[in-house]
Order: sequence, then structure tokens, then C-alpha cells
Amino acid sequence: MKVEPFLIEPQRAHDQSHILALIRQASLVETDLHAGAPVDFLVMREAGRVVGTIGLQSASGAGLLRSLVVQRSLQRQGRGAALVAAAERLAAGRGIDDLYLLTNDVAAFFALLDYLRVDRGTAPPAVQNTAHFSYLCPATSVLMHKRLRQLSQVRDD
Repeated sequence: MKVEPFLIEPQRAHDQSHILALIRQASLVETDLHAGAPVDFLVMREAGRVVGTIGLQSASGAGLLRSLVVQRSLQRQGRGAALVAAAERLAAGRGIDDLYLLTNDVAAFFALLDYLRVDRGTAPPAVQNTAHFSYLCPATSVLMHKRLRQLSQVRDD
């Protein structure tokens, strides 16, 4: 299988319609995005086209991963993992140590990337108070967590 080169970068103003189209194709939550939810998107470009995206929403020191989508014809080639890694680097660069996400059907994928299932009640209040967490995603969604920087690293800094 040949994988074409791709670029992951912050979204540009003209990318919004492409991001929303990918989110709709994947049947993911987008309602709060229209209301201006503070989500920063990274996009994956291949041959100049947006073929994937992931969002990062800051929540008082924690982060909420949002809307990981890769164009269907390009899935299962490592692009989703590359987008998650890029979002983790963005979060770490912003001083975010803990990332959370909600999923209905790809918990196994995120488990491969070291995200752990956790009880919804353990999420920080700022995460629980996001529209995405509090009422847009169903209560049956799985909450997953990953600690980006270990406490020993914090002490060494």
C-alpha cells in the first residue's frame, strides 16, 4: 500500500467549510461549532485538499479532543494517529497536561494511543461544563483520558 505524503497544520479561514463537511460525513457533533465554541482545528492536507481534521478545545488547563475525522477512502493508513499526535503536541505546547475525549464507537482506536476509559465524573469541572460534554454528546459516550506529562517530568522542569 502506498501512502501519499500529507501535511498537518492549523486550519486556515477558508478551511471551515471543508472541516464541517468532514464532520457531517462522520455524523459527529457540530452544533456548538456554529455557536463559536472555542475549538482550534488542525487539518491534514494531501495534494492541497483537506482530507482530515481534529479539534482541540481548552478547558481551564485540560484539553478536550474533538472531531477526529479522516476521509473514508484514506482511513486505516495511520492518518488518524498522526492527527492525534499533532493535537497532543499542540496541547503540550500550550501547557495542557491532561487530554480528554468522548467517543461512541472508536474507544479501541484511542486505547491503542494510550487513552484510558475513565468515569465521566472524574473529568475536571471545566471539561464537564463544555457543551460538548454536558449535553451534546450522549450520556452513553465513553470518556477517555491521557496524561501528556507525568508528574516526575513536572518536578524535573
